[in-house]
Order: sequence, then structure tokens, then C-alpha cells
Amino acid sequence: MKTKLALLVFCCGALLVAGDEVAKRATKVIDATVVTGVNRAFGEPIWDLGEGFGTLGFETLAVYNADGVDPLPLTSKTHCDNMLATYVDPVFLSLFGVEEDAVPASELNRPLRAVGVTVDPAGAVQVPLPAIEEAGMLDYSRAASNGPITIKKWQEASGMATLRCTDDGSSVDIKLKNLVPNGLYTVSAVFMSAQGPVAIPLGGVPNAVVTDQRGDARYTRDLNFCFDDENNAGRMLIIDVTYHSNHSLYGTQTNLPFAGTFAGTINHIHLSFLVNGTELE
Repeated sequence: MKTKLALLVFCCGALLVAGDEVAKRATKVIDATVVTGVNRAFGEPIWDLGEGFGTLGFETLAVYNADGVDPLPLTSKTHCDNMLATYVDPVFLSLFGVEEDAVPASELNRPLRAVGVTVDPAGAVQVPLPAIEEAGMLDYSRAASNGPITIKKWQEASGMATLRCTDDGSSVDIKLKNLVPNGLYTVSAVFMSAQGPVAIPLGGVPNAVVTDQRGDARYTRDLNFCFDDENNAGRMLIIDVTYHSNHSLYGTQTNLPFAGTFAGTINHIHLSFLVNGTELE
């Protein structure tokens, strides 16, 4: 009897160890990287995302230039008290075959708090809105904020993503901290497919999340794929958390370059999670 009991305990222990190994293989925990664009941080590429993508990327932010028309480039030496501003990277435009003169000059070099918000039923008028504490009761306004969005505040953001695959299904759980307070964000994933890079709303639409007054939020979704399945239609590269400074959404798209809204004028990538790739030195 003792021999049978010992064998049973041994077998159960072996099964538990095996189960732990399976769970470990099917779970990936990733710390966020503060970014200023797709695979960009302060003007530099940050990852090699493998064949077909490499170090490709583009900026979605620049430095507000109070003394000129054009925004100033972001670099690692830019002072942290500078305000962030709208900017459209020529690389982004080239990916869609859009000419640089398609971007209205009036949409560039705007502090992120001064980006226009739609205020008419036709969707034709966009104007900057005051913070609610500065507006009248019946005025359009922005929810309470913590003032201008500076480099320092942008860099305070952090997050952790957990991808899980089990027999019952797959999921993603993303915890976000110190983003733009009361900010509108979307969560997307970039894949490398046989046809090239593809960005999709992670977990389907709506892929939106609104931070609380501290800039914190949590995003959880069921997924229809396992992140480490070699038979997937695409290889998952990164997860992007994008801030929408115009407080608007466009279904499955983060911007509409053929309709006059561009990455960098109305949306700005704030955090990225590296799923597959190599960090550059």
C-alpha cells in the first residue's frame, strides 16, 4: 500500500511539474517600453523586428517650437520640460503613397492639448477644447488633466502585458500606469504576414481604453490565436498602446491618411511591448 501511495504521489508531482512547464511555455509577460512612434524612441529605432520589418518605423511626436512654424525633432538630449507636439514622419506618408503637402501645415507643431476635437454634427469642424475647469457648464470641454503634455510626463508611463494560452483559450491582460490622465487610447498588435506587416485591433473592436484621473487603466481581451503558435497566419511582433489626442476613434483604423487624418497629427504611440524581435544596442 505504501509503495502504491508513494508511486501515486510521484506521478502527481510529475504531472504538476509537466503542467507548470506547459503553462510557462504558453505564458509571456512583457514590460512596456515608452516610445514616440512605431519602433521609435526619441528619433532612434529600438528593435530589429526580423525579416521583412527589420528596424523600420516612424515617429508620431516632435517637440513644440514656440518660436517657429515647424516642430523640432525629438532626440535623447531634448530637455524633459519641453512640450510634445504634432508631427508627421515622411516615412509614414511614404508607406501609404501620400505626398507631404497633403498634411495641412496648421495641423503640425500643435501641443497635444491643442489638437482639434470634432464639435459639429457634420464632422467638418475641429477646434481645441478648454479643460473642464476652465469651461462653462454648457461648453464643450476636455476632461480634467494634469496640464501640458511634456516629455517628462510622457516618460513616466509604464505597463505590463501578459499573453496566455491555455486549453480553454487565449487572452491578453495589459496593466497601464501613469499615461495621460483621462486619455483615450487604443491597443493594437503588429504582425508580419506573408503579405507584409499588418496592424489589427488586439482582441477585436472596440479596442479602446480610457485612463482614470491618475492615468491608469487595464485592458483585457480574449484572443483567437496563441502568440507562440508557429502555424499562425502572421508572426506577432509588437503591441502598441496609442494615445488619441483628438479624442476620436475610427473603427479598426488608428488614423485615416486618405481622409486627412495622419499618424502624428491625431494619434501618438505611447507604449510598445516587444513580443518577437531583438533589442538594439
